[in-house]
Amino acid sequence: MELAIVCAILVPAVLAVVDIGNAAQQQIELQQALHAGGQYAMSFPTDTTGITSAITNALPSNWVSGSTKNITLATPTASCTCWTSGSTSNCAGSGAPCTSGQTVERFMTLTASSTYTGSFISPTISASYVARYQ
Repeated sequence: MELAIVCAILVPAVLAVVDIGNAAQQQIELQQALHAGGQYAMSFPTDTTGITSAITNALPSNWVSGSTKNITLATPTASCTCWTSGSTSNCAGSGAPCTSGQTVERFMTLTASSTYTGSFISPTISASYVARYQ
């Protein structure tokens, strides 16, 4: 009788911890895939198709082919900041977006989300990565 009471409490607790661990592992793998996309974006910041491909190729193989993971990749967004003034500028257009003497810092923001489906929890896991490039 005591074993049944202890197991009724312990087994769901262990399964919930396993679910949390698997969700954390998925979060880490998603973040690592975005990091790979950010590395590609540093060399080819205008190639959004290549950035998305780099992210997709860095994901575990069962995420892409199995379609059990619902992964949403947002379109990479570029932004600029003038270093000496801290003002935000738009990267589009010709010429330098900052006044002379200011350093332009360019950033590429990558965002992705995925739904984790576990036995006890089903959170939406999201990750983002900001790559700085020249």
